[in-house]
Amino acid sequence: MEKYIVWEINEFCRVIRDKTTGTVRKPHPSEASEGWSPAKNMAQLCDWLAFDIMGNLVFGKAFDMLEKPDNRFAADLVSSAAHRHLIVCLSVHRPL
Repeated sequence: MEKYIVWEINEFCRVIRDKTTGTVRKPHPSEASEGWSPAKNMAQLCDWLAFDIMGNLVFGKAFDMLEKPDNRFAADLVSSAAHRHLIVCLSVHRPL
């Protein structure tokens, strides 16, 4: 399964390096060819990476959250469901 995990991590690194949305600041003349990539939400990217890896390991197919936004809503759904589950469990098992 290592090859699937490494493939997803390489895709993650590609997304981090992606500079298609412009630059955040004007690059220094010594770094004019490189420039800075735009700011990225690393928490979201790491969530999407985790979902893609889990999809590959559990279902045999990644959710492709890093590449396209079609399935990204699933990460928010799982987070909301876990929060609701915690609230319900705490209210049901509260000692009197």
